Amino acid sequence: MRTILLFVACFIWAGSPLLAAEASEGKEVFQKMCSRCHKLPESGTRTAEQWKLVIDIMQGIMQQRGETLLNEKEKQQVLLYLQENAKQPSSARETGAENLFIARCALCHQLPEPGMLKAAQWKLIIKTMQQRMQQAGVPQLKEGETELIMEYLTEHARK
Repeated sequence: MRTILLFVACFIWAGSPLLAAEASEGKEVFQKMCSRCHKLPESGTRTAEQWKLVIDIMQGIMQQRGETLLNEKEKQQVLLYLQENAKQPSSARETGAENLFIARCALCHQLPEPGMLKAAQWKLIIKTMQQRMQQAGVPQLKEGETELIMEYLTEHARK
């Protein structure tokens, strides 16, 4: 019994070697698979929740392009690596809409500051981006996603 307790205490104190190994393997898979098509983003540029969205979106893009997808184990390893090294949410106000905006829009370009345009201008930008996404073969925003992003941009738009 004492041996088991000692093992558990060491395991907790040192961190999980299994999780560390999975994260290390995740980093390798991330570097190998994702660098085939684009420059690798730093893992600390998005929150854990945002990385989950990005992985799902990228799997869809890869499938659409006929690329080899991450299998479930690879997907979990990459996600573990990215989430372990993710940035912390800047505030409790990071909403699902903001996460969606960051995850979808930062796939292709640097994020614009929401306060740089008025709400009506954002509406035109979103429409234009949808057309560009279609031309580029990137999955377009679904109707609910478009509405969420527009709500977020309208709330933070220049008055």
